Amino acid sequence: MSESGADAVCVLHVEPDPQFRELTETFLERQQNSFRVTAAAGADAALDRLDADVDCIVSDYDLPGQDGIELLRTVRSEYPDLPFVLFTSQGSETIASDAIAAGVTDYLQKGTTPERFELLANRVRNAVSAYESERAAKEHHQRLQQVMKTVPTAITRVNRDGEIVFANERAQSNLGFEPNEVTERTYNDSKWEIRDLDGDPIPDEELPFQQVLQSGERIEGYRHTIVWPDGERRVVEINGAPLFDDDGEVEGIVFSNTDVTTQTERERALQRERDRLDNFSSVVSHDLRNPLNVASLSLELAKEECDSDHLGRADRALDRMERLIDDLLALAHTDDLVDSIEPIEIERVVTQCWRNVQTEEARLELQTSARICGDRSQLRRAFENLFRNAIEHAGDGVTVTVGALPDEDGLYVADDGAGFDAGDDDRVFESGYSTQRTGTGFGLAIVESIIEAHGGEVRATPSEDGGARFEIVGLECDC
Repeated sequence: MSESGADAVCVLHVEPDPQFRELTETFLERQQNSFRVTAAAGADAALDRLDADVDCIVSDYDLPGQDGIELLRTVRSEYPDLPFVLFTSQGSETIASDAIAAGVTDYLQKGTTPERFELLANRVRNAVSAYESERAAKEHHQRLQQVMKTVPTAITRVNRDGEIVFANERAQSNLGFEPNEVTERTYNDSKWEIRDLDGDPIPDEELPFQQVLQSGERIEGYRHTIVWPDGERRVVEINGAPLFDDDGEVEGIVFSNTDVTTQTERERALQRERDRLDNFSSVVSHDLRNPLNVASLSLELAKEECDSDHLGRADRALDRMERLIDDLLALAHTDDLVDSIEPIEIERVVTQCWRNVQTEEARLELQTSARICGDRSQLRRAFENLFRNAIEHAGDGVTVTVGALPDEDGLYVADDGAGFDAGDDDRVFESGYSTQRTGTGFGLAIVESIIEAHGGEVRATPSEDGGARFEIVGLECDC
């Protein structure tokens, strides 16, 4: 068929009367040159001229050989949607009824006035326009169906009655049914034994299909379990979107589903670990800290009653236990580190951190005025730990420098101390690792956790002065 737009509509006019054929052709082709007419005297000649370039057939009923209805039936066998207008003087209810039953596009009585031919031209033009629109829609639908068949995502389409009308291969695999079963299934088929993640049945009105159907809105990330034919229970994650008809009513729903059984098992295992960690934190924070406070108060009372070097060692041990508890709690809540993101001026936060650390004779050199984005309290903890690490390992007279990395967005904290022992730069972030007897071994591990929670990375390298240098990269600078 010819394409719509600037191209003329190609009409095959089937008419045994040569004078009326010529008259019709003349009037149609006068319509702003929008029609190109090919004539045929009868059904056999029309079928010989019928090819893919014909946009519409205009035929009389009374034809030699076979009549217009018989011609229509023959055309419909090969071109089921081609516009066919019965333009005849043989008007009767019987003919009209037979024409409609055979699939005629339009039915019009003949006439010889210009108005009658203008009406014919309008009917033909409207029929062709509707035909081309429908054909374009079918082609679009076929392309979409092909895409849906080949995409790696599991796709199903359900009509408003809940019947599955399409499922691609991945969906068939995820939902556990054979291709010939697709149209036999509904969204709530009892064979799936749909349940929530705790194993309880889900009320029908809470299933994804009913939620989308009733609300007309998308649903995302809904998880439930189904049972495969082999008896295995799997977890699927459902995303659904409504399909609307011309009146804005939901006529169907498209779903994507993903088998997330393994992911769900990992998430549950992680949640169990978090629950154990929360329980551990509670024990450390309350059950362990309370007897520690009792021991500290008792030690203070003992100091008033006697003087002994043993009391000093006990005091230092209790102080180290207090630091260990603080560091362990900070490390245990890595996932909760970043509460709020705000712009932070490095100069201000570094200066505050330096004042919070017992620096003795140590000296701070600030060589950057950069601004980063992050959780202020947690980044302060990170810088304080880096400063304490430098003083503990390099001594009271150390110079600590905070500057910007020259070749990439980031910062560094460096000292001019003795640096790392051979191989230590690969272990300094390990929890519990320390080269100092008084250290807890968790300070740098906390730094790494804080920076990673901000989406960044911290790495240990030798400084230019031979000391230790910690480079922080990947922090946001615009928030």
